[in-house]
Amino acid sequence: MAIAHEVAPIFDQLFGDGRSVIDPDVAIWTADAAEDLRRRIEDNPILGAGSSQWDKLEHQLVGASREVALLASELVFLREQPVFNAAPATRREHLARTLKMSEPIAAIPDWMNACLDRPAGQAGFKGGQGYNGRLWLHLIWAATFVREWCGLSEAERDLAKGDPWRMQRIMLNSGDGNPDIRNALQFLAFPNTFEPISSANMKAQIRSGLADRIGGPRGTDAQSLDRDLLTIRASLATQIAEPFNFWSPDRARSVGHHAVAGSRSRPRGTAPRHYWLYSPGAQASEWDEFSADGIMAIGWQEIGDLAGYSSREAIRTDLVGASGSASSMKNDVLCLWQFQNEIAIGDIVYAKRGRRELVGRGEVVSDARFDPERGEYRHVRS
Repeated sequence: MAIAHEVAPIFDQLFGDGRSVIDPDVAIWTADAAEDLRRRIEDNPILGAGSSQWDKLEHQLVGASREVALLASELVFLREQPVFNAAPATRREHLARTLKMSEPIAAIPDWMNACLDRPAGQAGFKGGQGYNGRLWLHLIWAATFVREWCGLSEAERDLAKGDPWRMQRIMLNSGDGNPDIRNALQFLAFPNTFEPISSANMKAQIRSGLADRIGGPRGTDAQSLDRDLLTIRASLATQIAEPFNFWSPDRARSVGHHAVAGSRSRPRGTAPRHYWLYSPGAQASEWDEFSADGIMAIGWQEIGDLAGYSSREAIRTDLVGASGSASSMKNDVLCLWQFQNEIAIGDIVYAKRGRRELVGRGEVVSDARFDPERGEYRHVRS
């Protein structure tokens, strides 16, 4: 709650007179500035891995007006404010890299400096590779939202400023291909209503695990999901006096629910539960992201949707052809086949680092799916 209240001055300007909090003499929350920022990024994508996303943004902002550079800077600041695992030096560097494009460079207000100095690990959500690596997509969405907001009538804006559900509908109308940034900004704007959770999948798991408290889910759309989470929180709050989150094991046990959101027991009479060992990337390199998002995922991005393969041999043929390997790739083929066809909902997965260390345990709660929007590890289960 505190980290959301810290950035209230930015939302006061966004929803108010549109001025920058870094340089109040400049109006940045305008349709023209937002559209220029969107165009510079979306219409001028810089593809490839030859430079970082921050290098790309600097290139895209070359020649931008002071208004556009300050808009990008304050959006970068907002984007990283709720990230639990972001180091102060990293957040400060990212803001500085964007702010330097706004010559002359304005001084950062004291309250923003205090936010930037907050140590990692105190509050917010864990921003994994999926969140941290989508800077350009986040800025495109945020700029589109600002443009849409500025296009509303004064009466519509006045209603939305006091109604989080109206505001969320406006955000959803701005596109929901990247719900993680919408989830982050709606929490910062209305922390009494929305959870500090960026992952839509994680929200769905929590609701699935606790929906019995509210008579079941009300719908599959984003607004129904957030309304259900708010209702679940209200239900839990009748039994828990102090502040809590959905990862509070003692709190969860005290009300008779599993501490792991979304866990489900296998019904009697079904196939036996199986146990799997799984490596979340080489030496568990993806563990932080996967555990935060509540997923397991595997690579082999050269292979498309595994649901389209009717046999191991079909997988092997495409895998060998794509890699140019002379090997039979037996183990790779087995992994892909089992991930798609043999792992079952209710099975238990132990995540490992190397050959000797276990880093986590989870229960499979979804069928396999293919997510082409992910840069790597596109084969996913919740």
